[in-house]
Amino acid sequence: MDPLSLTAFLAPFLPYLMKGAQDLTEELGRKLGQEAWKHAKAMWARLRPGVEGNEATRAAADAVASNPEDEVARGGLAFQLKALLEGDSQLATELARLWKEAEEAKVVNVVTVGDRGVGFVGSVTDSVISTGDQASIEK
Repeated sequence: MDPLSLTAFLAPFLPYLMKGAQDLTEELGRKLGQEAWKHAKAMWARLRPGVEGNEATRAAADAVASNPEDEVARGGLAFQLKALLEGDSQLATELARLWKEAEEAKVVNVVTVGDRGVGFVGSVTDSVISTGDQASIEK
């Protein structure tokens, strides 16, 4: 389980997960995806006790929840999640299983990486992604 990918996947959901939200509004469901939300909740349910049980990890998760686009905050959370997973092999195994389920469900999360960069969690097929100001895309 790659903590950077896990953090990138969870980041847009953390503002809701940290508040204990169980349902997304219809608008957020369209934006973030109901299927992705289902997988994010399952992963967070397993991670939450470890996150809340460690002050540094909790602070890192709070920072990402406050600003999911902050790359420095996401890096801090990824570092903390790496330590959490390395210290709990059972949790790491369970997260790897949940991650595989999310991949099999083709849950994809597009994450911006720097200026005009794009990274993905999962896979993308039959898609066009443009980062140019004057890009012309024809179907």
